[in-house]
Amino acid sequence: MAAEETPPPDKPSRDLGHDLQFRTLEQLTNLGVGGAGLTITLVGGLLKNLGAFVWIATAEFGVAALIALLGQIDLTNAVLSGVEPKKNRAYTLLAILFLAMGIGSMGTSVLLTR
Repeated sequence: MAAEETPPPDKPSRDLGHDLQFRTLEQLTNLGVGGAGLTITLVGGLLKNLGAFVWIATAEFGVAALIALLGQIDLTNAVLSGVEPKKNRAYTLLAILFLAMGIGSMGTSVLLTR
């Protein structure tokens, strides 16, 4: 019996990685906008007596959404230009950082009302 040669596995498409990076940034944008909306909703009810402190969380969620959106634009421009995107990790990490800051600020706001 002759040993059958198996072809080497195909490398995954580079487009798949870019698509996953774009979807991650898209979800971070959605989380930032949702967090800002939740904070504004809470300001109307639970957090109305806190003053300006509660708006810090709203700003942090907004900045997270803006950074993720800028990352999407940069990734799209790089892919359409045929160059490898270089700042994608930075956009993702900064968006996650500002989301975490927004969650912390909102949690602190809720705890201060008690």
